[in-house]
Amino acid sequence: AVGGTILMDVDADGPVNTTRGYLWMISDAGLSRLALRGWNQGVTDDSCALVVGDGAGNTDLLITTALRGRQRIAASYINGAAPMVSLSGAAAVTSARSFVHDPATTTITIGGGFYGHLRGIRIYRRPMTGAQLQALTA
Repeated sequence: AVGGTILMDVDADGPVNTTRGYLWMISDAGLSRLALRGWNQGVTDDSCALVVGDGAGNTDLLITTALRGRQRIAASYINGAAPMVSLSGAAAVTSARSFVHDPATTTITIGGGFYGHLRGIRIYRRPMTGAQLQALTA
């Protein structure tokens, strides 16, 4: 099964623009995607969203904790299941939509349209539980 965990340690100062404020994205350039966007589509810059696509559509899981200053963010995913994300030690939240990994999902983007800098990134080859995500980001 396709799955894993992505942990980022960032100093976030907000998005550069309102169309590409991604911290990371796995995508087929269509609707099969998993991404962490550092803003809420212009509604407020003080939140972020986990974007989940199953090939038929996307659903944003809004994380209302402000994405400003030093933050640790971890997301866990597995093909065909709803991914989870934890921000700075908060309890992990789960998407309403499952991530479906398409064989064409080969593009991985780190950063893009976001102010701040990346202090570190770790990619684990296994999905973690909500409690593990929370511990990673504390």
